[in-house]
Amino acid sequence: MDADELSCIDRVVYFSGGQNPAQQISLRHMSDNTFSIVLYRPESDRPEDQTNPAGRMSQQVYRQRAEHDQVGRTPRTRRKTRGHQKPNHEVIANVDAISAPELVYPEAVYLHDGQTYIVRDLDMEGKVAYVQRRELDYYTQAVLDSRVDITRSLTTDERFPTAQLGFGEVDVAWKTIGFKKIKFETRENVVFGAVDLPAQSLPTTAFWLTPNHAVREQVKQAGGRIGEGLCGLRNLAVVALPLVAMCDSRDISGVVDSKNLGSSSLILYDRYPGGLGYCEKGFDQISTLLEICWQMVQQCDCEDGCPSCVGLPNLRPAIHSDPDLTRGYPIPDKQATIRLLQLLCENRVTDATRGSGPDHAFGTTMTKEK
Repeated sequence: MDADELSCIDRVVYFSGGQNPAQQISLRHMSDNTFSIVLYRPESDRPEDQTNPAGRMSQQVYRQRAEHDQVGRTPRTRRKTRGHQKPNHEVIANVDAISAPELVYPEAVYLHDGQTYIVRDLDMEGKVAYVQRRELDYYTQAVLDSRVDITRSLTTDERFPTAQLGFGEVDVAWKTIGFKKIKFETRENVVFGAVDLPAQSLPTTAFWLTPNHAVREQVKQAGGRIGEGLCGLRNLAVVALPLVAMCDSRDISGVVDSKNLGSSSLILYDRYPGGLGYCEKGFDQISTLLEICWQMVQQCDCEDGCPSCVGLPNLRPAIHSDPDLTRGYPIPDKQATIRLLQLLCENRVTDATRGSGPDHAFGTTMTKEK
């Protein structure tokens, strides 16, 4: 909404624009930066296309067709002019720009309405993915590479004598580097292919927590690994933070990283450019957040950890990722996570003391468990 669309009458501000602002808000995507998924129906299906699902039509041909059909149009206007497209083109769906490189990369299998489509080309500049309908006996799973770099520390906190706590700006980068073709029936990995796409970058805000040397040593003495304890805490925090910040778990994400601060650290960030204040809320009410994590892990009846408490080994798998194919990646150590939470919250300053939230006697509960 622009300032010239507002009018102030008797100290009350009214909207005076021509169109209701709600019509500009997508209920499917948080951002209006989306890719159109266009079904291309060639005039004749060539035999080689039927026998080779990967397709042989050159990407140059598709780019030429994209320039002819999509020039001068944004993804929004392309959706509006769907009825005026050529008979062999049809927009069947759209996807947000963040997810597009891991969902509709070249040679990917796009699943839509129970049918399989092969992606022929992904036009990053035109924000169009061209697909063709093919009956396939396999699906694809993206292989991702990501990193988080702390670019600026805005504030630190000393509520936890056992850990370094900070909040600031980060740059999240990730890219699709390859894909696997997996049989539907047998889950057999039949092909691994490479993907050459530019990296995605997301400047946002985050908070981080770094246990000190004494905590790392005590977790090690208890038979655990600090990295697994932090992974379990990360998964718990992603579920617990929406209860504090009133957001969705898909609006945030996190990593366990050692290269930014010199030792293993938990970094939780907003999955939106510039940040939306979710992780800042978690930073302000970190004691309440950790209490919820503690309650979640303690109330689970499992012994060694499960997806209901310490979560899956991969917090954010690629789209179309099959959880049954995570063999070799164990669930984070539950006991290491419990011991880490105990050590972190000893002698801490509560949120109530700082005036940012209620104190729930978390320290007393943990002392009884030790």
